[in-house]
Amino acid sequence: MLLFDQKVSFYSFVYYLFFALFLALVYVSIALLIGSILKNRWQALVTGIADWFMMIVIWPLLMIAVLSQFPSYKLIQPTLQLFTFLNPAEFIRVFAIMRMGAGSAFGADYYEWVTWVTSSNGPMIFILVYCSWIIILVYISGFIWERGEVNGAR
Repeated sequence: MLLFDQKVSFYSFVYYLFFALFLALVYVSIALLIGSILKNRWQALVTGIADWFMMIVIWPLLMIAVLSQFPSYKLIQPTLQLFTFLNPAEFIRVFAIMRMGAGSAFGADYYEWVTWVTSSNGPMIFILVYCSWIIILVYISGFIWERGEVNGAR
């Protein structure tokens, strides 16, 4: 990094490029789904921005608000992990931090995640999860788009 007079390894550069590519592909898939559901570009644009705002800004606050209402701590851990899995931006953030060796920052609730993320199969599981999200979203978008074409909606 030029700012701090430190060199960034090629591996680190490729690593961050890889995560940025996967995140972009998932959000493009989400945009395809939004575009296939809504009637015009403005609605799709506003909904896409609202979705991004929800996933990046509101999601952590929503997680805290929902999880603080649970009566038992035993329900918090699986719900927290499910919420993390359902948000692609949160999932990639948690995965990247754990791969960099800072998984302890997330505490005991993510102990199992640290185990699978840092294992040799961790990157492959990550790729499978992200590719599954992309394929499912594109498939649903295509199905909705084709259904609209057949029914004369578009």
